[in-house]
Amino acid sequence: KVYFNENLVTVLPINEQLSVVKNTVNHSLKLNANYVQDYNQVRFELVGYYDLRCQDYFSRSIWTEINKSSNITLNQKQLAIDSRLEYLPEPFFDAKDYNKLSL
Repeated sequence: KVYFNENLVTVLPINEQLSVVKNTVNHSLKLNANYVQDYNQVRFELVGYYDLRCQDYFSRSIWTEINKSSNITLNQKQLAIDSRLEYLPEPFFDAKDYNKLSL
């Protein structure tokens, strides 16, 4: 499962042959612009089973790892925003920044 800011984006299948370390997988996803926030997070969740009768949640046969050399590439475009004063002070103010505001 792939989540973007805690919203489920898609469920991707995992090929059984991926148990070989050398295999790589590429996926392209479209993210809904309505989910974009100031601080964004992408989360991956594996739902795996090896036997429906008896589960050992520490078994390595249902684990997967995302290699630290993996990467995410974002293709983005800027959306047009109306030129209205009601958006102020948005470009200058960050509620999560506790430093003294300097304009």
